[in-house]
Amino acid sequence: MNESNKIKILLIIDSFNVGGAQRQFAALAKELNNYYKVEIIAFHPHTSYLEDELNYLKIPIKRILKRSKYDIFFIIKLIQYVSKLKYNLAISFLDTPNFYNEVLKIVGVVPKIIVCQRSAYFKNKLTIRKKILEYLHFFADVITSNSISQVERIGDCFPFLIKKIFYVPNLYNFQNDYQLKKSQDNFRFIVVSNTHYYKNPFKLCEAIVVYKKKYGNINFSIDWYGNISTIKRDMDLLNNGIELLKEEGLEGIIHFRGVIKDIYSKIKDADVLVHLSEFEGCPNSVCEAMFLKKPLLLSNVCDHPYLTSNRNGYLFNQTNPEDIAEKMYTMVNMKNCDLIAMGDLSKELIEDLMDRKMIINKWRQLIEKTVK
Repeated sequence: MNESNKIKILLIIDSFNVGGAQRQFAALAKELNNYYKVEIIAFHPHTSYLEDELNYLKIPIKRILKRSKYDIFFIIKLIQYVSKLKYNLAISFLDTPNFYNEVLKIVGVVPKIIVCQRSAYFKNKLTIRKKILEYLHFFADVITSNSISQVERIGDCFPFLIKKIFYVPNLYNFQNDYQLKKSQDNFRFIVVSNTHYYKNPFKLCEAIVVYKKKYGNINFSIDWYGNISTIKRDMDLLNNGIELLKEEGLEGIIHFRGVIKDIYSKIKDADVLVHLSEFEGCPNSVCEAMFLKKPLLLSNVCDHPYLTSNRNGYLFNQTNPEDIAEKMYTMVNMKNCDLIAMGDLSKELIEDLMDRKMIINKWRQLIEKTVK
């Protein structure tokens, strides 16, 4: 297609922090850049290798920085900037960027918009703020979610949105074939997640204590990779978990290692991925571990049952440290051949669920149908 005839797309994100939504945003931007004229707006200064990758592809990135949580001048500057550039479509990820995208549609500076849901919620726990944000999706032309269970919940909570909602899985690019090999020294669990309270780092610490008391010797280690939250509630709970382990002489079992760029190599070196979240959409780390042939231990919430049903791993009650410890014990004592079979099945399942070409084609069809 001639460059001047390409569909011109604005992509809106909060920042380039290394979160699941931001990683998927960057992956989508790189793919859409092959077919359309893509530009990005971010409104926080945080950066990472994700921005470096987009800069390498010469995808324009404009920062319009917010000075405060409720910055009306930011909205004015955003409208003024976007009004000059004649985009055919704007796509946004996460609640706040979705809100700004819908404002752009309401005031008429973008003709069509797609908003992308990247989180989970439940009907009986919706806040007034969240309800308002969801009702604003009335102005969206398309709503996408990477979560099967979240698509169902949106339709249940907001029936007037049903015809706009589309399930579009996450985008991944794994081309090499990896083989699981059980660790020779000691069994290695890995967690890839931030440390917000609802990701349950404290429950995992409790489960380690239960494991020691119930099963005796601990012959495994746990590496937790991801952003260490600086929110007081999260920090207090994490510190309580670390103190609990120190009191029991178990502080060397789990290590909170923060964010790293090459997370895939760490997942490859582990034996099993653990994900303990209280609620989820479709977690990147779980899908990535499946592509890398890893068995899974997952909380029994949201999309997790779609990703494992006691064939390539186990589900557990994330509120019950005894259940977590029991499932860990089962994995640690599993034969190597059974672990390998579970890992092979993980990859087989995820390749069926998330075929890359199918996902790219689905995005292209949604975009081209929307801008018609």
